Amino acid sequence: MLLPYTPLHHLLLREVGGPIVLTSGNVSDEPIAFTDADARQRLGGIADAFLTHDRAIHVRTDDSVLRAFRGAAAIIRRSRGYVPEPLPVPSPFRRPVLACGAELKNTFCLGIDSHAFVSHHIGDLENAETLRSFTEGIEHFRRLFDVDPQLVAHDLHPEYLSTKYAADLAGVELTGVQHHHAHIASCLADNREAGPVIGVAFDGTGYGTDGTIWGGEFLIADLAGFERAGHLAPVPMPGGTAAIRQPWRMAAAYLTAAYPSGPPDGLEVIRRAGRSWADVLAVARAGINSPLTSSAGRLFDAVAAILGVRDAINYEGQAAVELEQLADPAEARQLPGRDRDGRA
Repeated sequence: MLLPYTPLHHLLLREVGGPIVLTSGNVSDEPIAFTDADARQRLGGIADAFLTHDRAIHVRTDDSVLRAFRGAAAIIRRSRGYVPEPLPVPSPFRRPVLACGAELKNTFCLGIDSHAFVSHHIGDLENAETLRSFTEGIEHFRRLFDVDPQLVAHDLHPEYLSTKYAADLAGVELTGVQHHHAHIASCLADNREAGPVIGVAFDGTGYGTDGTIWGGEFLIADLAGFERAGHLAPVPMPGGTAAIRQPWRMAAAYLTAAYPSGPPDGLEVIRRAGRSWADVLAVARAGINSPLTSSAGRLFDAVAAILGVRDAINYEGQAAVELEQLADPAEARQLPGRDRDGRA
């Protein structure tokens, strides 16, 4: 819900005479169209009309997303209204740094002196349009803050487009950063601490130093390094990325790990999978396209599938989101088919 904050909103509502659903001007998984020509080309088959202005937009910026947490606002996505205000860092950068970020929900960062200039939300670097938004954003920030990076940090995953972008840069020193160490180091930076701390990183996907997929990690970490002290027991991801799109595959992997001689009778997730269940187990046992993962996200996916919440997803993290809604009584009461106490 929003309050009209420009005369244009009043005029539109008066003309339409009813509620308006607002969403970003983009096709799913693509960056926002911020020029008139791009909007007409990419959205012409979707939009009935275009309302334009004679003032050009120079940078695409998504809305920021915040959540109430313990009586305060916790920023989930830092973008419009907050960027490019710099974040202070406790130890000045010895030389200009560019941090390229990861693949999903990407942001990049420029570090100079005692300031970190974190970018607006870029999105998932999975197509050419979003990659172009990423590279254009970096060039814009470099011009805006007159920064010429000498050190470039990138994720350890060799196939991330942000990693490949870093590898293609000339005349810079590269440094790889483990995904979950970056998560914990960011918490240290947020709290202006240097560590060491016991850091817990529960995540979906992160390339580990052993070549497996991490995501349920207990690290003894400071800003500069870490020791992997513990992790969730690894299980195979049958079908690789297909196990992310179809959480029931992770249910098969976890049930097999928990019940080597066979899962309990009467599980609905096995009935729903049908003949595919045995095929997926065969793939996992053979180790064919089934990388090992310690990911908490994949564990949540498995639980969601076993509970009948979600067998296949339409967007990243959907099974875990809906599982959280089911576990929260305030959320569960709003779900279809639930009573006042959130029961089915």
